[in-house]
Amino acid sequence: MSERVPASSDGTGRPTRASGQGGCAHIGGFLEGERTTGVETEPEVFSQDEAVRLLREIEQLKRAMESRPVIDMARGMLMAGFACTPDEAWNLLVAVSQHANIKVRLVAQAVTSTAAGEPMPADLQRHLTEAVRAWLARRGPGPDGSPRR
Repeated sequence: MSERVPASSDGTGRPTRASGQGGCAHIGGFLEGERTTGVETEPEVFSQDEAVRLLREIEQLKRAMESRPVIDMARGMLMAGFACTPDEAWNLLVAVSQHANIKVRLVAQAVTSTAAGEPMPADLQRHLTEAVRAWLARRGPGPDGSPRR
């Protein structure tokens, strides 16, 4: 069983790392009852395993927030280019990502770079073409029986 350590040793409410003992974390303002009721409470106590898990989760969330704008721009470009919904554009990015075995963020960067005149790498272009063809086939013909764009 992990040793339990105080969530914050410096009193600032920011995540801290205890020297020599591994690490601990305190997520200031997000703990139940803290800074919301006006009543002082004891700091939350996390095990080292919990603290490491929380710090990793924070880092993952930061990375997601940083990559979100380029993904949203790529979705917009696909929506404009193929007259698809936001979910369909997302599914196209995911399909390319899975078939090319690269992160969605990198697919999105390749798509958005084409707006600046940069060519899309041939393998990603091939995977995108295949994903669009498969999506169009699933979508079926338009109301007048003609192929949808």
